This record gives sequence, C-alpha cells and structure tokens, in this order.
Amino acid sequence: MNKLLVALVLCSFAALAKADSIVIPFSGSGSSGTIAPGEPWVANGGGTTSWGSPGLNQGVLAWSGSVSNITDLSITFTGLPQGVVIDDLGTICGGGAYGGTVLCTGTTGAYLPYLWTSTISNGGDTITFDALPGVTLGPGQSYFLNILFSGSEGDTVNFTGGWSSPSTVPEPGTVWLMSAGCAALGDLVRRRRSR
Repeated sequence: MNKLLVALVLCSFAALAKADSIVIPFSGSGSSGTIAPGEPWVANGGGTTSWGSPGLNQGVLAWSGSVSNITDLSITFTGLPQGVVIDDLGTICGGGAYGGTVLCTGTTGAYLPYLWTSTISNGGDTITFDALPGVTLGPGQSYFLNILFSGSEGDTVNFTGGWSSPSTVPEPGTVWLMSAGCAALGDLVRRRRSR
C-alpha cells in the first residue's frame, strides 16, 4: 500500500510540473522597423513620447507569427535619457495616448477587449505583459501595443525583448517524475501478480 501511495504522489507531481516557455526573441533600434515575427513598430507615433506596435494611434495588427498561444511579452529599453522611464500603465484598451501603456488583444476588429497585466521593472526600463487566464495571442488574432515614456526618449530607441508561449516539450524533471511513478506502479503490479 505504501508503494502505491508513493507512485501516486510521484505521478501527481509530474502532472503539476510546468514546462519552460519558448521565446521568440527580438531587438531593434532607430525610429521604426519590425520585431519578430515581422510585426511593425514605431517610436514617437502621433507626436508623443511613445513606442508601439503598430504604433500609437496607428490602429491594430493581426498576429502574423506561426506560434500560437502567446502568453507573455517582455521588452527592455536601453540608453534612455536620464530620468526617462516607462510610464502611465493603462487600465483600458481604448487606444491612443489616453489609453496609457497597454497590450490589448482580441479576435478581430478595432475593439480589443483583453487588457494584459503589466509590470514595470529594472528601474523603469523593462515592462512585462502577461495574458489573463484563458487569453492568448495566436495567428490571425488582433493586437496593439503602446508604451508611453515619462519624457522624450529621443529620436531613436534601442530595445530587446521576446514573445513567450508555453512549451509543448516537457522539462526533464517532468519526464523523470513520470518515469519514476510509472516504474513504481509497474513494480507494484508485477509483485502483486507474483503472489
């Protein structure tokens, strides 16, 4: 009975283990360009101190990446002038400067109902957006990303970042726990049959 309990516990831990994320990295500099997987971005859209994809007041984009289930975006700006940081975390997906710093997604159309949670870190140079439970970004879905700054970031920006998606490849610990649990169950069954 004790061996059966140990096997069940090991299998339960294996089921709860979370795999690492796949990251679609990107970096850039200048006043406009594209980030992976080919999404356009622009700095100072609409005459504001901002960075966005497609750009502040530029509408919405359809996700063109082949990876589905994007659940996280992180971006770090480097070389910002002294005292300039990411600012004005938004609370609505209204778009434009009044909407603040936001990542909003939806299935189609101009109204995007899903506001991702945001966290500023690294002294105001890094922002991470996390999808709400049950919300993801995938091929053909619409989104817009607006990041506002506390002051002028200058004519060009430098940044690195990445889109993340839950991995479909189990981590080694998950495989080990599942194998150990299955081996223990197999041994228990074998011993009971030999009695």
